[in-house]
Amino acid sequence: MSDDAPVSDDAPLGGDMLQVEEIRDAAGVEALVPAWRRLAAEAARSPFESPDWLVPWWRTYGAGEMEPRLLAWRAGGRLAAVAPLARRDLRRFGRPIRELAFWAGGGSLLSGCVDLLAVEADRPAALAGLGAWLQAPGNDWDVLHFLRLPYGSSSAGALRAWADTAPWRYLSLTGAFRSETFTIDLPADAAGWHGHLGPKARHNMRREVRLFARERGGTIERVVDAAAAGELVAALERLMGRHWGDEEKYFRHDPAFGGFAVEALTAMLLSGSAYAFVARDGGGIRACLVNFALGGRAVAVLIGVDRDPAFRAFSLGKNLFDAAIDEAVARGCRSYDFLWVGGYKETFWHAAPRRLESGLVARGTTGALVAAYAAMRRLALPRLARALRRRPAA
Repeated sequence: MSDDAPVSDDAPLGGDMLQVEEIRDAAGVEALVPAWRRLAAEAARSPFESPDWLVPWWRTYGAGEMEPRLLAWRAGGRLAAVAPLARRDLRRFGRPIRELAFWAGGGSLLSGCVDLLAVEADRPAALAGLGAWLQAPGNDWDVLHFLRLPYGSSSAGALRAWADTAPWRYLSLTGAFRSETFTIDLPADAAGWHGHLGPKARHNMRREVRLFARERGGTIERVVDAAAAGELVAALERLMGRHWGDEEKYFRHDPAFGGFAVEALTAMLLSGSAYAFVARDGGGIRACLVNFALGGRAVAVLIGVDRDPAFRAFSLGKNLFDAAIDEAVARGCRSYDFLWVGGYKETFWHAAPRRLESGLVARGTTGALVAAYAAMRRLALPRLARALRRRPAA
């Protein structure tokens, strides 16, 4: 924590007072990580809220571009809540703009799903503290961005309410970003668990695994060793590159992503918040699925599958998902999230879409200009383009 970081009392909670620290330096962030990790294990609504994901993101994409404004609330000596914010200075419309955003709001294509982190009992007081901090006269910001808040978050509603009273401007951008994830609910415990699919589908998948073993000497393997992170990321880069070619966006369009993915996956595996399944034969890894699991929620992060027709009969992708879902149940997770892609995730896995909120809050003249520009660029122009495409030819 920086020497000049303000400390103030917020709302009472269970006889304790929440006190907020504003952390503005890397050393303060690093010192917070152990307690932050414990809080995330208990309270995260998204595995992407883990410091084992966010701190590598900061080192790769944030440092040098942004300044940390990480808020940490304590009650009776324990860490009660964390809001990982960052500030950067931009220039638009011929004037400087002071922008706040949650960490992981950009840089990597795997972005968003980060929010104020707090256990439910502490969340109302921490949200009130965040509102007080945002409204404090000395805090210098023009616009606050948030991207795909975790499902069930109350932060968007609180931001909207503060905007009505501050007065600020609240702009929903949910429709302007990829906002639906596809999720299946899991049982409360593994007793009697026979899988999410019906008996016919499970029989077919077991047959495909046996066929993979017989024809290719292949195996489906669970990976939790942090030392394997480099091999897993290399396999994903190779498989995704072969599948998508120049359209592959994670690695080919982001030279920093590979290093970031290795660092973050290593940290997540070390903390027990990640696992992978691979399909391997004598030629190496033919399919790879990396998953995060935290706070009772599991997420399929990245998948790569060899698209050679010789492997089509084995349905390697589906079999890796099946194994990953079973692992999520064994870990006590209550949901499994396929992230963005619908299609067979809905028809085969019966995943249901869940909508995640995105938007911004703006204040002052400069913030109003940013909000107006965002509304035009992200909302009005795409709607106009769609209307023109639907317009019949003269």
